[in-house]
Amino acid sequence: MKKELKKISLIVNEILTLLLYHGAKDISIQINKENNQIDLIFIQNDYNFDIEFVETLRNDLKNQRQNEVEGYYWQLVGQDDSSNELQLVGAMIDESKVTLEGSTLTINIKRICDD
Repeated sequence: MKKELKKISLIVNEILTLLLYHGAKDISIQINKENNQIDLIFIQNDYNFDIEFVETLRNDLKNQRQNEVEGYYWQLVGQDDSSNELQLVGAMIDESKVTLEGSTLTINIKRICDD
């Protein structure tokens, strides 16, 4: 379970860093763990990015979970500022939903725990 918790913290760190790097100032993070599922919810109020950023989030996070990629590369998340890291996060999660309603950006991520 320790390795699983480390993966979750790396995912949270990557998304939070990305939002902060792009100028977010008001972010809430909710982490819900129930049985073998963890739900991460990021809410950014007063959204001020363009729609291209939202589409990039949607595309990069919609990748199907890839256990073989995750097994080798999960420790690299957060190591540099490349755009490929968000795609790596996408390979580590089971579901994602990115919505923009008014000035609120919401990112919902679901991960089924392995350990």
